Amino acid sequence: MKKVFFLAVASISLLATSCKKEVVKVPESKIEVPDELVGKWQIGNFSISNFSSYNGTRPANVTSTIAYKISLDGTAEQYIYVDANDGSDLQTLTYRKGTIVVNPNSKTWKFCPASGTFQKFQNGKKTTGNINSDGLYPKYAPAYSSYYLEQYNQTNYLGCTNEYSEDMLFKNTNW
Repeated sequence: MKKVFFLAVASISLLATSCKKEVVKVPESKIEVPDELVGKWQIGNFSISNFSSYNGTRPANVTSTIAYKISLDGTAEQYIYVDANDGSDLQTLTYRKGTIVVNPNSKTWKFCPASGTFQKFQNGKKTTGNINSDGLYPKYAPAYSSYYLEQYNQTNYLGCTNEYSEDMLFKNTNW
C-alpha cells in the first residue's frame, strides 16, 4: 500500500512539475545605454503619436514603419506599422516593450521584448490582442550590428545592419 501511495504522489509531483510554464527572463543591459543611442528612432512616416488611438483610416502616402524608443536605463519600446499593399486591405500595428542590450565595443544592439500588443485592421474590422511567446524574447529579438551615427541637414540618423544583412537608417525624431 505504501508503494502505491508513493508512486501516486511521485506521479502527481512529476506531472505538476512537467506542466509548469517556463518563465523566460529577458536580458538586462549590463551597462548604461550610450547617450548616442538614447532617443526616438524611426524608419517610415507613420505617426507614432497616433499609434494607440489609430482607427484604421489609412492616411495618404503612409509607408510601413518601424520605430524604437530607447532609454538610458536599457528599457526600450518598439512600434511597427505594416500596410500589406497586396490587395488584402490589411494593416497591422504592433507594440512591444522590453530591454535593449548594447555592446558599444562591437557596435551591436539587440531588442529583447518582454510583452506586447497588436492591432489588425482588415475590411473595416479591428482585432486586438496580446503578442504570444513567438513574438517575444527569445524567439523574437531583432539584432543590429555595425551601428553608427551620422548627421544630415541638422538631423541625426542611426545607421546599422539588421540580422538579414539589410542596411537600416533610423531618423532621430520626436512624437
